Amino acid sequence: MTSNAQMNGASASSGVESMNRANLPVRKKTAVDPLNAMLVLLKGDSVRFEKYKKQAWERTQLLTPRGMIEMEEAYKDVNQREYRLDVTEVENGHVAKVSKTNANAKQFVVFIPKEETLGSRFGSCTCGVPATEGIPCRHIVVLAKSNVIHGLTRVNTMPLWWTTAQWRNQFPIEATMRSDISMNAIKTRHARDELLRYCPVWSAAAKKGRPKKHERRKSIMDHIEESAKKKRKRTNRMYCSICEKFNHNTKDCYKKQVEGVSGDINFDLSAQIGEKSDEHAEAPV
Repeated sequence: MTSNAQMNGASASSGVESMNRANLPVRKKTAVDPLNAMLVLLKGDSVRFEKYKKQAWERTQLLTPRGMIEMEEAYKDVNQREYRLDVTEVENGHVAKVSKTNANAKQFVVFIPKEETLGSRFGSCTCGVPATEGIPCRHIVVLAKSNVIHGLTRVNTMPLWWTTAQWRNQFPIEATMRSDISMNAIKTRHARDELLRYCPVWSAAAKKGRPKKHERRKSIMDHIEESAKKKRKRTNRMYCSICEKFNHNTKDCYKKQVEGVSGDINFDLSAQIGEKSDEHAEAPV
């Protein structure tokens, strides 16, 4: 970007979404018939053009409605007594060094042009706010409030895109946007192109559409976090060391149960035999 490049406010996806909502009928017809979609778009743009042209030429204030709101926000809560100024007149305008009154305060350089452009003397500042936000910074506001530069007011410190004169340039009063185009007129004046065909369904892979309202697309980090939270199902493979088979565990082995029962029987029999032999030994002969 160059040093004289300026942004008309902060860009956001909300502007794109508003245009999508405004052209919703066009988007619905595009998938069916592009020609009908273009006719709907022309009619919608014609209505919008006439609407804003009427508003622009009926406006009596020097700034647009949005420009007035931006000006009130820029000049709110700015106390000029907290700043010190050093203004110098140059060939094309005025250069001012603005800083706060406290010690070791950072100094900013403001340039204000002498000539107005469509009622605007919007300048620049080394703080970068006018170039990035498209509104007067606190240092320009202090200059306008202090009245040290002749002819510098709140209104003409705003950029030219918030002036009514620029608004009227965008919608000339003598201009008219035609939308009286019908399908019959197009058929009689033009021949269809035989080379154009609709794309078959199998030409493109099936992709996910636009996310639903209040639902955002998941990023890579979201998928990683979700995969880390999922518990893996671990299945222990059964193995019996007695039978050396994989269909049951050792504790459930039938051979172990049979051996345990036979061992108990042998233990009981030996115990009974031992008791009887003791009884015979104690009896008198």
